[in-house]
Amino acid sequence: MKRGIKSLLFLSIVACGSVGTGWATTYDLNDYGVSFTIGTTGAVATEFTQAMQPFNSSGTGVITPFLTINAKSTEAGVNTDGTPLPFDDQRPQWNNAITLGNLQSAAYRFALDIDEPKAGDKSILSLDEFKVWVLPKVAGGALVNGNNVDTYTDLADLLALKGGVKAFDLGANNILLHYDLWKGSGQILDMQLEVPSINFSGNSSDSYLYVWAKFSGSDNGGFEEWVLVPANTPIPEPGTFLLLGSGLLGLGFYGRKRMKA
Repeated sequence: MKRGIKSLLFLSIVACGSVGTGWATTYDLNDYGVSFTIGTTGAVATEFTQAMQPFNSSGTGVITPFLTINAKSTEAGVNTDGTPLPFDDQRPQWNNAITLGNLQSAAYRFALDIDEPKAGDKSILSLDEFKVWVLPKVAGGALVNGNNVDTYTDLADLLALKGGVKAFDLGANNILLHYDLWKGSGQILDMQLEVPSINFSGNSSDSYLYVWAKFSGSDNGGFEEWVLVPANTPIPEPGTFLLLGSGLLGLGFYGRKRMKA
């Protein structure tokens, strides 16, 4: 009886899709089409399947990233038009200021393309921090640059000084991303973090957005690229494909049964 209770408890934990204690939770996107609501933030993290891709190709220049970062083990960065680039930011042409006007929809979609070539025992990249700041237009897209920030604390102080407000924070939660599902860059987007627009209410459409992202587990094999998904781009829910697959499977069994009859 005790063994049965333990098994049921284990299955309940797996069904919830996350592990952790207190307010900190690890969300493990370890399979195709997995989706989780992150705590009480209202944000939804989704592992993309190939059929769920919002673009025909995820190659750089097609998805036009607004933040590209690269470093070994731990990497972090923030988008900006300024130079020199701060933190682990890479390639000025793919690090750009963005505004709320780029994101007008019921929920704002930030998609990630992982480029870490190794798989196996080093196949997990962890998104440890994701914070979005809203700044008034007068702050300018080049506010953040390598000359005035060296740490996240410096960045937060600078943004607050210029009238910025932190609109979204992943908090103590982290998201595990299995980049062995889609190896390399330019093949397919890996994950989307959808943030309810209510987090940004009361701000004008020309307000700037600064997105801070921090990862651990990087093999330094390539870039991590963040891209905005257009508001009018439909992305099927994971459950839609589950129902579709079940329907096709049922049709297959029905066809076989008729052939035998």
